[in-house]
Amino acid sequence: MYNAWQKEFQGRVDFLMIYINEAHAENGWKLGNHVCINTHTCIEDRQAAARDVLIGRFGCELPVLLDHYPSSFDYFYHSWPERYFIFKSSSAYPDRPRLYYLAQPCNEFGFSRDDLRQSIEDAVEVGDKYLMMDKREVQEEKGALKYKQEQAEIKEGKIA
Repeated sequence: MYNAWQKEFQGRVDFLMIYINEAHAENGWKLGNHVCINTHTCIEDRQAAARDVLIGRFGCELPVLLDHYPSSFDYFYHSWPERYFIFKSSSAYPDRPRLYYLAQPCNEFGFSRDDLRQSIEDAVEVGDKYLMMDKREVQEEKGALKYKQEQAEIKEGKIA
């Protein structure tokens, strides 16, 4: 899914993965025999797991960054076992991205990939116009604009 999205949105969205820790470690919260990795005890363990499993076994083509050991990114952003962030930059401030969307788990199985994809499409669509708004504010603004447009069309007799 992520490899396909990276190709589809190429040139408009930069994807990357931050590998924080193994969610289902062999000596931790094991979930079947899909991945046989022990809990990382050093940055070299994390590097080997990312290289061998994410890239080697699962074919991840996204750039993979490693969280420090121990997991500072996870500590500050509460990203275990997985979390999705969308940051947006403006053309005026390309090196100062702002958090646009933070995906929240929708059920015990995790995240809605459909909602995540729609959020990516929305972030691309809105461009700089809504940079200082988060996703909820953008949806409210777009809803208000659509309502105004419908009201104008009713007035003009385009909609009965």
